[in-house]
Amino acid sequence: MVLCFDIGNTKTACALYDNSVLYEVFDYPTCETITASKLIYKLSICSDPLNTKKIEGMAFSSVVTQKNKEYMDFAGELNLKKVVKIDPNCKLNVPIHYNLSKLGSDRIANIEEAYAIYGKNVIVVDIGTAITFDIIKDGIFIGGLILPGLHSAFESLNRDTDAIGDVKFDIPDAIIGNNTGDCIKSGIYFGWIAMIEGLFEKIKLSYKQDFTLVLTGGLSQILSPGISVPHIVNQMLTLNGIYRIFLNN
Repeated sequence: MVLCFDIGNTKTACALYDNSVLYEVFDYPTCETITASKLIYKLSICSDPLNTKKIEGMAFSSVVTQKNKEYMDFAGELNLKKVVKIDPNCKLNVPIHYNLSKLGSDRIANIEEAYAIYGKNVIVVDIGTAITFDIIKDGIFIGGLILPGLHSAFESLNRDTDAIGDVKFDIPDAIIGNNTGDCIKSGIYFGWIAMIEGLFEKIKLSYKQDFTLVLTGGLSQILSPGISVPHIVNQMLTLNGIYRIFLNN
């Protein structure tokens, strides 16, 4: 069995694989410290109790560098035989034309899995604390875009605009709001949908070819119904990519 962690800015997702079959998946706040006892407890909530001695390996992607030592210590606590930290030094199947020292480990996992599953021309949009676009063209990762996420926009407005008050994010009922709170919700929700659609079309036009659009990340299912261009939602893309890289290293 292999543990895979996707350590994000806000939350961490954990998946347990058994001979390439997903055994269990759950998430928790990134600020929470992970230990063997906590892992056993979380797994016992999700499924049958698990003997941690069956876990032989671990891989993790982290955009929160101060958590890395904690997870390496956790691997030592479990006496794991193999540990893979996702970074540019990992063996990858997708060729990369990018400054590797600046490429986030979650994006590495995304493009590796997308290349394996969806082919040579793919745009991956990861919708989380930030929104990232990663473009695979003719089988090569050529780069992408990074934008603020929905919650970041809400937090910025609530923090910097005193007169607005504290607006909570939810899906608006209509595109046109008739009060300030609904206007903010509509502006951000439909604005981010239009941004994703517009950037996707601009990228296609720029390269004069079509791409498969893949959405992942915590908010992908919230935005997906409003996106009119054909697309695929794969919320396991990052974790499956982490596991794929583990197997290849």
